[in-house]
Amino acid sequence: MKILIVSDIHSNYPALQAIWEKEKDSDVVLIPGDLVDWGFFPHECVTWAREHDAIIVAGNHDHEVLDAYDSGVRYPTDGTSCTFHQYTIGQLTEPDLNYLRSLPESRYFKLDGQSFFMKHYPHCHVNIECPLTDEICKFDTIAYADREWLLGTGQEPDHFDKRVLLFGHYHECQIRLLGCGYTWIDPGAVAYRLGPNAQAKSATYVTVEDGLPSAHSVSYPMDVFEPYLRDVPFAEDSIYKKLSRIFFTPQT
Repeated sequence: MKILIVSDIHSNYPALQAIWEKEKDSDVVLIPGDLVDWGFFPHECVTWAREHDAIIVAGNHDHEVLDAYDSGVRYPTDGTSCTFHQYTIGQLTEPDLNYLRSLPESRYFKLDGQSFFMKHYPHCHVNIECPLTDEICKFDTIAYADREWLLGTGQEPDHFDKRVLLFGHYHECQIRLLGCGYTWIDPGAVAYRLGPNAQAKSATYVTVEDGLPSAHSVSYPMDVFEPYLRDVPFAEDSIYKKLSRIFFTPQT
């Protein structure tokens, strides 16, 4: 069996297409959250996840978009500047919103002889802007992994079992073999990077084939984003400026 793991897609459909072009022989797709927001193609990404029967959990940005929608936020039709929440809501259909509402916080399942616990980020959440802090290195201890497994699944860990702790959120691709049957995987980000690789113009993901995980990256076309950053009246907030630096250098 071949498993494709993609996280933090953030409405980046061109990058998702580039990954699928390389990995279309995958048998199952896992998505540990942040399918939408902070990008330009939320409807296409939701459609892709649904069409590929992805095993998926909700991320904090999926929640934020729904919370904004439920509080009455809509895309402005009078030409005034918009936030990414407003833009995303303007692109999503009612079935898209219902799909996002259906996503669970976490999932526990078995695939190809391994037990998986998937959540967008661990119970001991660390600073997203500093993904390689001492706190995240707690994953190097079996005691920490045992705690996450027990909190997530409600089951005492069986150290003779092959168990995968699968998280997203930090936008940094990492695979750690912890011993006692544990593997910790963060596939990184289909969308932009954070931390020391913030300017990287590639998407990262992980495949698990015959039980063996491996990390990958793929480049994708950037020019498709230029019309959106140029023509959509986005507010000049920090995320707009970050995406502008990564995807598009406006002409002066």
